[in-house]
Amino acid sequence: GALAAVIMTPVDVVKTRLMTQRAGAVQYSGIAGTLKKIVAEEGTMTLFKGVIPRVMFLAPLAGITFSVYEAMVKVMLSRRKSPRKVAHARDALINSRRPLVASSRRFC
Repeated sequence: GALAAVIMTPVDVVKTRLMTQRAGAVQYSGIAGTLKKIVAEEGTMTLFKGVIPRVMFLAPLAGITFSVYEAMVKVMLSRRKSPRKVAHARDALINSRRPLVASSRRFC
């Protein structure tokens, strides 16, 4: 969670600059051009604006999500008796998370 936040912050800064420029006053043209212009005019650290609040939000969130997931796996597995049912329960839980994980990555 925290590492992904640090890696993706420069990408989000570039995306935000491209999305918030006004139609008549185009300052940036493309991802590479925007990245070069930001680094040249404002410095490399500008790309990491907002990284600390982002990490402070996402790191605990990832820890909570993982903890809840592990707890739910243990609960589901403890309710099953036979090995076949245990494997089935684990696979059902894992497969049920895939759409949630895929959709949540788009908005992080």
